[in-house]
Amino acid sequence: MMDLKIPGGYTLRPEQEAFAKEASSILHNGGLYMVSAPCGIGKSLAALLASLPQGKKLVICYRTKTQLGIYLKELRALHPPVLAVSLFNRLEMCPLDNSALTYHEFTERCRRLRSETMDRMEADAIKSTGHGSAFRMDKRKLKRIREYPCPYYALVKIDRNGARSFARDCCRSFMDPVQVCALAKKKGWCAYESLKAILPEASLFLGTYHYLFNPPIREMLERSFAPLPEINIVVDEAHNLPLFARELLSAKLSLHAINNAYSEIQRFRTKMSDDLLHAAAPDDVYEAFDQYDNAAERALTITDGLRVVLEKLGDLVGDRSKKVLGDRVGGRSKKIPPRLVGRMVRAACGDDWPQVADHILWYGEVIKEKKENDGEERIFSYTHRVGLALRIFFESTGPSYVHLVERSDDGRRVAIAVRNMDGREITAQVLENVHGGILMSGTLTPLPVFSDLTMSGMNDRVALREFASPFPQKNRLILVASDVTSRLPERSPSMFERWAQYIDAVCASNRGNVACFFTSYALLKKTPTPKTSGNIIVEGRHTLREEVLSQLARSDRNVLLGVMGGKFAEGVDYPGSLLTCAISVGVPYAPWDDYQRALIGYMEGQFPRKGRTYAYHTPAALRLAQTCGRPIRSESDQGCMVILDNRVLSHEILSCLPSYLRQELQIVHSPGECADMIRSFWSGPSG
Repeated sequence: MMDLKIPGGYTLRPEQEAFAKEASSILHNGGLYMVSAPCGIGKSLAALLASLPQGKKLVICYRTKTQLGIYLKELRALHPPVLAVSLFNRLEMCPLDNSALTYHEFTERCRRLRSETMDRMEADAIKSTGHGSAFRMDKRKLKRIREYPCPYYALVKIDRNGARSFARDCCRSFMDPVQVCALAKKKGWCAYESLKAILPEASLFLGTYHYLFNPPIREMLERSFAPLPEINIVVDEAHNLPLFARELLSAKLSLHAINNAYSEIQRFRTKMSDDLLHAAAPDDVYEAFDQYDNAAERALTITDGLRVVLEKLGDLVGDRSKKVLGDRVGGRSKKIPPRLVGRMVRAACGDDWPQVADHILWYGEVIKEKKENDGEERIFSYTHRVGLALRIFFESTGPSYVHLVERSDDGRRVAIAVRNMDGREITAQVLENVHGGILMSGTLTPLPVFSDLTMSGMNDRVALREFASPFPQKNRLILVASDVTSRLPERSPSMFERWAQYIDAVCASNRGNVACFFTSYALLKKTPTPKTSGNIIVEGRHTLREEVLSQLARSDRNVLLGVMGGKFAEGVDYPGSLLTCAISVGVPYAPWDDYQRALIGYMEGQFPRKGRTYAYHTPAALRLAQTCGRPIRSESDQGCMVILDNRVLSHEILSCLPSYLRQELQIVHSPGECADMIRSFWSGPSG
């Protein structure tokens, strides 16, 4: 058991001390501490104080890199005697230029370069020493390192002791992966492989959710670090976990991917024909030509057939919907029986889906092998991905899966998807096997819902705790408008105009930057643009977070327009007075489509009389609470939260919100009253 000392000049808050003591006791007894603690409690430091002295290996997993920075800062202050390894994924840590590659293309390239490097090293070792042990060789006897396919990987394998010593020094200083990568590149090492090499001797690992909850990646961590029963875990921003797990178990096959596969097969067919016709042995060419050409023709027939299938299925969803399968369809997704899709695949492709998937997968492997042999950088194959997605679509069966055809809002993107409705298949496997853990978030409410959605049993191990906000109530104003709503039947031009009046009133009366978050981009576009003399920033697909934060820092007369759940509403801090007011336009309920109905039905079966609460109301309240909390991130922060939807006052939403929101909200009945209360707030003692 290590003795941790609080950094000089730092005093634990009462709630922080209570958190650390309770968590420490629960971890010691092999339990799980699920805690909802609003921003300002000091969750990160409390979790470290509770878990580091336990004498167990520790895994801390987080959702964003910002959270990693917080932990590393606390570790530098505590400076415990631990070896702490933190990793991003291979692509983010690779010293080579991969800017033109997708993640899948990079993984193929990295695998190939590592394999080719090992083969070259073994061959050189045999020439130099008479045996194939490249790792025992003096690196001076090898060819120059730069001549290997991946010189950074080669140097780690050749100079293992040097790479490990370098990694240890970095980890004992609690450097973040970006710093380690920069130093490693200068020294000629692969940072990822260097850090991975010291995992067995490390006592603390920090990584994204994938390292703990994505089964193939977790297997690597268990082999290199420690098996689940021997570790304690800390899961930060744990409210994301149920959805994260469900998405890991889901898959999609889009019309866009099929079109890309069709084009890829055409290009590959032409290239193979040209290569064979220029071969040196004409007698062998004709048979090989027929073999490859027939395979290509079959692959083209299949992808063209799949394209027809998706186009027909796309007509079942959206504006072109019609009476099918006995009920009126519409919305963005439509439940579809996989047997019907299977029959359509057979009719369009001339074979049953297993044979169709097998041929496409095989042909995709042929394409990848050819690319690799030709020394191409981009080894990824759309054809292979289509075959894999098709197989997952049909093989993912059971009551926790729903098969859908989906169409984007603009109607241009169509896909078939299999979506999981119960992430416990992943989360329970981890939570019920680790020695102990802390799962925490500022919005982990209602706690019993989170426990039910992540555990399939052993709930006697779980301790639930909600902390009150540590911030002075006088520092924040929480308002709810009683005369507006985002309910679909009431979304009239007059309602959009009323929202605009509220937004204008807030912008005119607030002191500082305002962020206005809508439930969707469609709602954002339909609401009149705020009337303000300040700068208006609209969140888009390519909007950079750093640029927006820089703009907010330059002026206090900005209005940021974004969406709930977007890059500016969650997982981002606005330090100091960067943001002083957050407006939430509407309650962010999930679209009422076949997937949502199926999810509610499934949850109702798992948790009788609670299906709608678990699948519909709780996720909406969670996203709303995350959005509202943006302005208040420290004890000295002051800010306003304005919610423009009277449905927040319903029991269904109110009961799912954190206690401080429930207790402090005040009702306003007009834009003028809203503006008066904001002016009064800023002119009061706290302002």
